[in-house]
Amino acid sequence: MVPECSPSPSAQFALAIEAEIEALKESPLRFPLTCCNWRRAGFRRFPYGIIFEVQENRIVVIACFHADAIRDAGSLVNNRGL
Repeated sequence: MVPECSPSPSAQFALAIEAEIEALKESPLRFPLTCCNWRRAGFRRFPYGIIFEVQENRIVVIACFHADAIRDAGSLVNNRGL
């Protein structure tokens, strides 16, 4: 009998991204506005976030970032010159 292995941290992170993308698709307006009409979704288990924009028929992911690297979308705008 082969013992069951839990997913590696990288696989767990990939699953968390997929789950968050699904949440964005289901109810994008529940996430708070930051700036530039962008919204921010945070991961429960990992210190990462997703900045995204809701357009007419789609959701555009602007960035996926570590919380220590960028504290808010304003920093993202300033760092990228947008």
